[in-house]
Amino acid sequence: MNENLRWLAINAPDWDNNLDRIARGSVGVDWFSSEHFPGRIGFSREELRVAKAELSGERMDNIARNGNDGEHYYSDITAYDPPVPTTIPEYAFTTPDEDEAWAEAERRMDAIGQNGNDGLHYNLEDVAFVRAEGKQPRYQDATGEDWIDEAARTFTAEEFRGAMRFSIGKYNRRIGKKDDLIEEIEKMRDYCQRWIDVEKGR
Repeated sequence: MNENLRWLAINAPDWDNNLDRIARGSVGVDWFSSEHFPGRIGFSREELRVAKAELSGERMDNIARNGNDGEHYYSDITAYDPPVPTTIPEYAFTTPDEDEAWAEAERRMDAIGQNGNDGLHYNLEDVAFVRAEGKQPRYQDATGEDWIDEAARTFTAEEFRGAMRFSIGKYNRRIGKKDDLIEEIEKMRDYCQRWIDVEKGR
């Protein structure tokens, strides 16, 4: 059995979306459309089903022979070797620019804690600027990317969609509790438009 297919058969959740291919991504499971990514290597729903069934049969045989499946539920669970890298690559986790951005975020969170608003985030002038220019300069790095750009480039499709759903849902759930209704709707519109742009580019 293909090593990536075997990993997917062990780790992939049930297939509950309309995409037709699955692959092992850099950070987990990635579903995608063969129509939008015709050259990308992946496995079909049927290939995954057969692999899961085959692994299930192997495990039942192992349990019948020796009381465990050879992969899960050892008496010493710390001896289990997970099917992912166990070493962390040696690189800096943050850049100086990211450290500065985190410090700024902490200052703004403290301001919000003190008075309910940081006085900067999504006031009507900012919303007007985003409508006209696209992205607020204070959120951009040296290459012009903001966090949504980076997420679209580095997350799997499913991870990115989850992040966007979370962000939009946050503003939707707090309507009437923090900022003006129109401001909150504008925030959701910003995220929705950025999401649309990313999906159109896939």
